[in-house]
Amino acid sequence: MAAVQSSQQDRVAGSSDAIAAAKTELGWMAWRCSGSVVRRVTIGAATRGDAVAALGGTPPKTPRSEAQRLAERLGERLGRYACGECVAFDDFRIDDQQLTPFAQRVIVACRGLGWGETSSYKGLAGRAGSPGAARAVGSVMANNRWAIVVPCHRVVGAGGDLRGFSAPTGVDLKRRMLDLETRPMLRLFA
Repeated sequence: MAAVQSSQQDRVAGSSDAIAAAKTELGWMAWRCSGSVVRRVTIGAATRGDAVAALGGTPPKTPRSEAQRLAERLGERLGRYACGECVAFDDFRIDDQQLTPFAQRVIVACRGLGWGETSSYKGLAGRAGSPGAARAVGSVMANNRWAIVVPCHRVVGAGGDLRGFSAPTGVDLKRRMLDLETRPMLRLFA
């Protein structure tokens, strides 16, 4: 199966944003890009409409090439991920300007978790330079706007138990994603 079939992908571009959505093995995904940064990624929606609505805001109406090219590149990579290919997203810049310095450090630390690697909230707090801030890390992960690009699904409880996950199917989708990353696969890096 193709990572994202063109018949299942719908793109709408705008004066400064591009929005795209695709049906994948992990449910409907949608993403919004602005210029050269990823603004938001949603996963696990039941329908295209639900996925796009979760992005917030109004879909833009006029094309913009830089954001559209980024949206297409991100869509191709997300589709490959959903099919089980070991891909990285560290070459995608995210729009994190609205985050506090602490949250930015947590996001950077989380993006450092590789394919199939997990960390506890406490461990991620330590990686972010704030070893006593496990609960605050949980809050940052709960508000993650860049699913998969910032792999919050790789953050688990202290004993390895799966904690909350804000995607529509919650912890079930988190488990599917972690299982996807731990099954035998062809290791391809983007």
